[in-house]
Amino acid sequence: MQDTLSVEIPNAITVLFALMNPFALLGIYINLTSKYSSVDRKKILLVMVLAVNVILFVFLFSGIRLLNFFGVDIAGFTMAGGIIIFLIGLGMISAKHEEDKTRGNEDAHKIENPSSVATVPLAIPLLAGPGTISTIINLSHTYNSTTGFLAIGIGIIVVSLVVFVVFYFAPPIAKKLGKTGLNVITRIMGLILMAMAFDMLAKGLIGLFPILQ
Repeated sequence: MQDTLSVEIPNAITVLFALMNPFALLGIYINLTSKYSSVDRKKILLVMVLAVNVILFVFLFSGIRLLNFFGVDIAGFTMAGGIIIFLIGLGMISAKHEEDKTRGNEDAHKIENPSSVATVPLAIPLLAGPGTISTIINLSHTYNSTTGFLAIGIGIIVVSLVVFVVFYFAPPIAKKLGKTGLNVITRIMGLILMAMAFDMLAKGLIGLFPILQ
């Protein structure tokens, strides 16, 4: 069990961190929360982390059942998730990730309730978006065991805590890294996501066409 966890936990943490990528969202977070007091920003962070965990844990334990309910084959869903993650990674490499996410969220900056901005758009769709949710469902199918679910659960909690810390120290981190440093990190995460997307697409194709195995 320990050997399995030692492999599955790092894998879960890596893919979830690459998807959530708090460094790529620093500018958005600062922009959305700049008008709030320090007390409200702490509240935003706590509600955000709680919302992300609730959303991802719900899909971890119920995602496959939802697919079965709608009659969606896991192989097809894996391919769809791979395409979504590929597009996210491609956007990050071409430096459009943050810009695209900022568009359409200008109205969210006007939200007065800290809990509201913590839930939408920070928790969903910026952190627990389609790519993250589809990855959680695919991981739950791949690591279909008590040990696997434990590994994914630990990954969700660890990455959520990392996001909390990064956002908590957002202003000094953004100042220290600078725009160039943030862009470099974003592009590296994008490359990792694209590699993971190809792996998901390959698994999906094999699932749909076993003759390719």
